[in-house]
Amino acid sequence: MPIDPKFFNRFMIMVAAITAIIIIFSTLRHAQVNKQDFESEVYALDIQELRFERVLGTRTDSLQCGLAQQEELATQTIHAETCLGKPIILLFWATWSGMSQEMNQRVLEQLYSDTANAIQPANSSLSQNSSLSQNSSLSQTSSTQNSDIIVIAAAVRDDASSVIRYSHSISAPFIYVDGTELFHQLKATGVPAQIFISREGTVTDLQIGKDAEALQQKIKKLAEAP
Repeated sequence: MPIDPKFFNRFMIMVAAITAIIIIFSTLRHAQVNKQDFESEVYALDIQELRFERVLGTRTDSLQCGLAQQEELATQTIHAETCLGKPIILLFWATWSGMSQEMNQRVLEQLYSDTANAIQPANSSLSQNSSLSQNSSLSQTSSTQNSDIIVIAAAVRDDASSVIRYSHSISAPFIYVDGTELFHQLKATGVPAQIFISREGTVTDLQIGKDAEALQQKIKKLAEAP
């Protein structure tokens, strides 16, 4: 049946509105399903089977996971089971994500002293040698760790040279590894994301996106757990 021309515009507006509602609902539903899939995969993790390929050449200034205390570690593969007995934060992050770097800063502020200015969230800080040079003096100062939490910084879809530059521009005893494969295996929804693992090797919590207050509470809870 033909539409009366005087009602055509109203009809098209109605169709557009219904279409927009369907698209928004479908997008939100898809995001919710993806988040649920990620959570299911994370809580089913067997820590004793986790293996990471370390990004060689990154800076590590503390004794963690049985690794020697030196900048250039010969060990390529890190077995997560060697970290058992200490709480772990597994960070999914990337140098190309400013939000990731900002959340890394929050972790630093929570766990370590003398590091509040040791990292610049802006992506440009990684591409400008002058910015890295300004931070180099900070990277020479050892961090004072206020917790025995081990931080594994799993870079996602990142190149090794960027991760190496980043690690040398900050003063933080993170263990830098390639996290791309695990990121996809867990069906992660994006970066930044943090997984909190107890001393016994059990996943206790996870964090997705930028929520500094929630991150602070979860780190505190992990640190205080027996």
